Amino acid sequence: MRRVVWSLLALVLVAGIAFWLWLTFTALVSENVSNALEDGGTWIRFVVLAAAMQHWLLNDERVRRLLIAVIIAAVAFTFVWLVVEFIIEFPAERLNGPLGRQMHSEDTAGQTGRYLRLFGLVASGWLIIKAQNAAGTAAFGYFALAGLALAAVLMTGEVFNTIITFFLLAVFVLLSLILYKLDRRVLGFGGVLGVLVTTLFVINPRLVERLHHSLTERLPWRETSDYYAPWLAGLEVGKAHWLTGVGADNYANICARMLEAGQIASPVIEACNRHPHQLYIQAFAETGVVGVALLLVLIGALFVTVIRQFRTRHGGALALLMSLLLVSAFWPIAPYSHAFGQHQNLLTWFGIGLALAFTLPPRQGLSKNQ
Repeated sequence: MRRVVWSLLALVLVAGIAFWLWLTFTALVSENVSNALEDGGTWIRFVVLAAAMQHWLLNDERVRRLLIAVIIAAVAFTFVWLVVEFIIEFPAERLNGPLGRQMHSEDTAGQTGRYLRLFGLVASGWLIIKAQNAAGTAAFGYFALAGLALAAVLMTGEVFNTIITFFLLAVFVLLSLILYKLDRRVLGFGGVLGVLVTTLFVINPRLVERLHHSLTERLPWRETSDYYAPWLAGLEVGKAHWLTGVGADNYANICARMLEAGQIASPVIEACNRHPHQLYIQAFAETGVVGVALLLVLIGALFVTVIRQFRTRHGGALALLMSLLLVSAFWPIAPYSHAFGQHQNLLTWFGIGLALAFTLPPRQGLSKNQ
């Protein structure tokens, strides 16, 4: 079994290198080679990051625990920041958090939400696991802290990040009850979370208005959504360059030129964004159908590698929690910034590194102390 899993991990590395080589090739044949190579040619560093994390964390339990502690501390710090920002900005429908360079900047407002989608899920899930072995009062404390981690996600006002995080945590709790026979006290966490969410809604009705507006008007397939036009423009650029795409970071210029020439005729597309704000559509526009196929192979290899471990239930509920980070990273309607840029990929591949490190069986096995 261990040999099979490590063979699958090798497949992940091969698939990552294959996608990177194609990304580099599309950059070399693109209109603006230097722009394309700046992102495409260096994209492999994110795969290296995940591989390094997996190698570093896999057999060192102390480092793993320290990393989780740092993640929880970061989420706690963000929650406090959001509370302070909420008091200053009251009433506020959307909060930027520590990653926003300026208040209400459209370029930075979603960054904290994306970061909490990763770290908030890890923090809340780990705290729920800890509550299983705690006494009554301590268990309630862990549940309350987990609820605060999710409250931080909700306070950002980023509806898609909130939905993904809450949904994946619900999946985690359900599967943990079935696979790992967790204490049914975990169901009481729903009550704690319900109280926190209700309190937030009562204190800040503008947050409710924003979430309702997002769920009714901003779903990506609706013309009223601010994602609809960028997605549609990305598909039009992809169809016009279906084989090799336009090359990484060349999308904005070519989209604008196509729009000016009347090659993108949709009335809802008035201008082109820097990127389509969707991983798969940007991959189609900038790397063509071959790039999308290679990306799907890479994603599939990652999921197969992680899911294989559940046959032996290696790692228990924590491994299950970390494996859900893959779903969070590659969810089709997840808000996505530049697909091949620094910030989004740093978060995405950091999460992938966590998923691999906490789910794969160690090469030599852990020590008795671990």
